[in-house]
Amino acid sequence: MEGAIEAAQAQDVSLVAFAGSELGSPFVNRCYNNSVYKLATSQNMDALLLLSSTLTSYIDAKGMADFLAQYPVPQVSLGIKLPDVLSLLHG
Repeated sequence: MEGAIEAAQAQDVSLVAFAGSELGSPFVNRCYNNSVYKLATSQNMDALLLLSSTLTSYIDAKGMADFLAQYPVPQVSLGIKLPDVLSLLHG
């Protein structure tokens, strides 16, 4: 995260992290954490960077597509290849 903050500062842009949990988690306490995702809207962000490998433990590709559809901004996935999303994979 520190590198992302430094890069944002160097480019004079704002960086906001929405720290929730896995989507579709069966654990109630994690579901409450995900209410933070409702704070992100296309009116208050220009792009979405996803740590997708940490979000998709409990949902399938359709569930992820449905989640992403609520954010009509450019999207980048880190960790997992997602359809119609620029995906950066390790290795």
